[in-house]
Amino acid sequence: MAFISFTTLVQFVVSTFTAANAALKARTCTRALACAFPVVQDPKEKPKKAGRLSRLSLGCRLMLLVLAALVPVFGVFAWSTAKSQQAAMLQVHANLQTQVLLAAMHQQRQVDRTAQLLDDIASGPSIKEKHHPTCERYLANLMAQNADYVNLGAVNLDGKIFCRAVDSGRDVDASNRPYFKGVLATQKFSVGQYGLGQSGLPGIAFSVPIYSSQGVFDGVAFAVLKLAALDMALRAGTLTDGAQLRVMDRRGVVLAAYPASTGLPGTLEQETILLEALKAQKAGSREAVDVNGIERVYAYAPVSGAANGGIFATISVSHDVVTAAARRLLLVDLALLLGMTAFGLACAWTLGKRLVVNPAQAILKQANEIAPGDLLQPTSATPARQDELGRLGLVFKNMVQSLQAQHIELDTALRQAIADRTMRDLILNSMSEGVIAVSKSGRFMQFNAAACKIFAAPEVDMLFDDWEQGIKLVTLDRKVILPGELL
Repeated sequence: MAFISFTTLVQFVVSTFTAANAALKARTCTRALACAFPVVQDPKEKPKKAGRLSRLSLGCRLMLLVLAALVPVFGVFAWSTAKSQQAAMLQVHANLQTQVLLAAMHQQRQVDRTAQLLDDIASGPSIKEKHHPTCERYLANLMAQNADYVNLGAVNLDGKIFCRAVDSGRDVDASNRPYFKGVLATQKFSVGQYGLGQSGLPGIAFSVPIYSSQGVFDGVAFAVLKLAALDMALRAGTLTDGAQLRVMDRRGVVLAAYPASTGLPGTLEQETILLEALKAQKAGSREAVDVNGIERVYAYAPVSGAANGGIFATISVSHDVVTAAARRLLLVDLALLLGMTAFGLACAWTLGKRLVVNPAQAILKQANEIAPGDLLQPTSATPARQDELGRLGLVFKNMVQSLQAQHIELDTALRQAIADRTMRDLILNSMSEGVIAVSKSGRFMQFNAAACKIFAAPEVDMLFDDWEQGIKLVTLDRKVILPGELL
């Protein structure tokens, strides 16, 4: 039996096998390219877990970019709000300080009028001479002209009242009264403290020294001012909404309050911060929590006309009240900012979908159309664009067209190779000689019908070395082919 004895036949078979293998390899490569160019991963490399952001769509990622761009805007808004709140609180402190100073000035005017009245009393001849019937008429006339006083009178240095406008009918010792002690100690205008007069009405006493015609300190003139007069002075100014204005004596006893429900005259002030300010006798403002646990802003100032800090004015307002307007403005600004943010997101979504998402989806649609490997399937048209996505779509379209052209050429070559192989099989099977063709790797490339009559046909995927075990092959010159020796 002869194996491939014709040179022309051998050349034809070899060329046919080469063309067929090349066509098959080219078709395989084409299908791989059409399937989105899969990347072979190193088996030693551990697959990376997809992050949460990788699951988001392109539109959602655009929204995240817009929100990230708005973070500095919200930061500036927060900083501006904090600065505005700080400036608003400084303005509140300044306004309250102005109002309490104005209230102290109104009280000072009342004190100055009282001091002037006492100077007139002390300089009256009937008071200097201690002429009892005349001085009482004199003081009664002054009381009639000044309805703001509970009583007017004069006291000897021993504390005995020798003349008064309202006579209770009994002797009164004033030696232990603060207004009397104050004049004895300083021989100057002095302010007493809260107390009840002989008529039972509450008031605060003021006093000045009395000098005789020879200029000798000879007594004390006093005037007990009604608390209603101090209350009227409190109402003279304009207050911040929700503010509480109070006047107290040197002990911290409330003399007058506005509104009236915020303090009962004659009661001791309960706010520690105000009692501390009363001791310091200095104007100022502070923020603190009151006895009810409410955060308040306080301002305070001594009445300068009252000797020895006898009268002290205070004002306070709830922190929530003074910041209510700022909070409303903040809410309005925040609502506007959120509204503009929502509008910006809507615009970004609309424009992003039109300018980015839709073009990207068009390219993805083209890729999905050729992903199954059918390069002859016509792809969707890509909108004409001049931006990066447009150029990317154009490049992708050109790549698809190039692959389609190559696919057509390779299909043509493959069909030609199949036809050549069919022709080759017909020729080889029509031969009377047995033809066996084996590749370099030992796989059977041809085992024609004549060879099947002589030898047992190899099983599928059987190698030549396995098949030739126990079979002797000889050449035409009767030479035995050794195992493993290829033709």
